[in-house]
Amino acid sequence: MMKINYVYILRTIIGSANFRDLPSLSGFSDKQIKQLLKVASSNRVLFILSKKIRQHEYLGITGKNRQLVDKIFSEGENINKKYSVILKEINRKFEENNIPFIIVKTDRKVDYVLSDVDILIREEDFNKGKELLAEIACDRNILEEEGRWHYQFDGKVEIDIHKTGIDWYSDNFVETASIWSNTERRKFLGDIYQFPSQRNEWIFNALNIIYEKFSFTYLDLLFFKQNENVNYLEITEIAKVHSWDTGLQTFLHFFNKIKKQSENNFNGAELELPQMFSYTDFMTIFILRFFSPH
Repeated sequence: MMKINYVYILRTIIGSANFRDLPSLSGFSDKQIKQLLKVASSNRVLFILSKKIRQHEYLGITGKNRQLVDKIFSEGENINKKYSVILKEINRKFEENNIPFIIVKTDRKVDYVLSDVDILIREEDFNKGKELLAEIACDRNILEEEGRWHYQFDGKVEIDIHKTGIDWYSDNFVETASIWSNTERRKFLGDIYQFPSQRNEWIFNALNIIYEKFSFTYLDLLFFKQNENVNYLEITEIAKVHSWDTGLQTFLHFFNKIKKQSENNFNGAELELPQMFSYTDFMTIFILRFFSPH
């Protein structure tokens, strides 16, 4: 029996614009349907998968599995609606107090369920920003670190605010001034917010994989394939200045390998996601980072 490549099925359903190109799931067992949903969840694309399945008449899914898809979609919508309400209130309060902010590392330009939102504010506004967030029905402050506070709202909504840039291990990897001088405004969850430039957003998402997650999901693949027109030479120069060029080269090798697997094999047999950095890559990145001048 041929092994089912669930990531290939995800790629086909999520990436296809033509109903005729989509696979039927009518022959899948309950166990196989649940495995497909499990793989989608581990790749952060469960919501968009459920949305696509619903849009295309459930692709042959019936009974309890159809109800499960509906439940996943409904719960995902409800979580993002909560984020929308909280962000709208933050935006209102910050505007009233003349506190600009940038949403970073959050908008992937695809439908996915948020797990948290990172907000950058200026250092001189940080204390006032904390006061304003505390006024918005905050359940509790979960984590306080130098330059970052983590808040939880309404049980599901988690917001991190940063004052010195988005850093890992107390290190900055791009100049804070560059973040603020290169921004764009666009719609997100129904309202207009300020975001980093495409280049800086690319950098933040890459750094999140290199120094925090150490793994690459299908959601990451969608984001980086959408943003392949960035200036890699410019990013490489920034990485050299801030001593994370080894991490960048490791990431680019990792991404290009996964991209090739996703595009060039006839049935996705080689494509497995999420993928973790190798132990050798992991150790090389951190040893060179921590022992280099920065």
